[in-house]
Amino acid sequence: MPVEITSFLFSKPYGTAVVDWLLERMEELPQVLILVPTAQSGRRLRQGLAERGALLAPRVATTGTLMQVDGLAADSVEVLAWTEALESVNDWEDYKAIFPESPESDGAGWALGLAKAFVEVRKSLQENGLMVGEAARRVRVLEQDRWEQLARLEREVENHLESWGCESKSAR
Repeated sequence: MPVEITSFLFSKPYGTAVVDWLLERMEELPQVLILVPTAQSGRRLRQGLAERGALLAPRVATTGTLMQVDGLAADSVEVLAWTEALESVNDWEDYKAIFPESPESDGAGWALGLAKAFVEVRKSLQENGLMVGEAARRVRVLEQDRWEQLARLEREVENHLESWGCESKSAR
């Protein structure tokens, strides 16, 4: 099947235009790959198709999936790296913009919950081809201290992954 790239004009809402176009080709849907900018837009697209009766949906993926390569650190390894980076912080004053109070006071397991949240933040950025450090440079005005401190933690995560012989998803 030849590759076909289709762009849509803004004469009607984007989601509606895409769903209409896809429904005109309903028999081809199982063979179609649609790249969307975010996971949320993918969910909305699948929902729109389901509401309009498309039983066999196309494959929907974010542009970030094109960058996925075998051999990269698994999510669980990234969670561990974030946990290690957080637990190795000696002076929380250096991270006051992110953590006004030391998170260690939250009891056992405090780092794991934060690590999982940071992995999700990083995934969202990676879907758009960004690392935390790059996001920090782009949002110089909005909460710059917080982004810079988060980027410093991300560098620690990258160091942990490298020392374990793992390649970060952000490295490519």
